[in-house]
Amino acid sequence: MRASEGYEAGQGSCHLPYESKWTELDLFPLSYRQLHGDLIQTYRIVRGCECALEFDVFFELARTDNLRNHPFKLQMKLAHMDVRWNAFSQTVLGA
Repeated sequence: MRASEGYEAGQGSCHLPYESKWTELDLFPLSYRQLHGDLIQTYRIVRGCECALEFDVFFELARTDNLRNHPFKLQMKLAHMDVRWNAFSQTVLGA
């Protein structure tokens, strides 16, 4: 049974605040779902799996030798403006 099938006409959750709606419907909040999608996209970009986006456009590898056999450490670029701070690469690395 879908979460929306349990509601009859006129008994919806339109009177509830946003947080209560997704809790009642057993869903994750929008910010969590957006971050989850961004992390999946980041994995595809870094690994080159089924992605047409270039790695060099979004990310930069960290320049360090002590990665314990993990060559995919990403370097966070400096952000002086809000536009850059809210960019895809910054939000993913700041998560």
